Amino acid sequence: MMTMKKRRKKWRKTLRTRHAQLKDLLNAHHTIGGYDFTKTRQGKGLCVSIATAFEGVYLETFSLEFDVKPALRLVRHDVRPSSR
Repeated sequence: MMTMKKRRKKWRKTLRTRHAQLKDLLNAHHTIGGYDFTKTRQGKGLCVSIATAFEGVYLETFSLEFDVKPALRLVRHDVRPSSR
């Protein structure tokens, strides 16, 4: 049987692990300027919205829709072609 001290130690380790995971997610969110995932079509698709920013200035948001099954495939997007 685990003692109370061992339980606390295990719980602290779990909290530290989850804290590190949340910090990583927050860092990724900050790096790409924000993102949002939405499951679609009874689990067969995924919508992703990506907000872009530069030096703290919001630029714009792009939406991408993927089919996940049977293979990953971009179905729809609103990213404009380059004007070069």
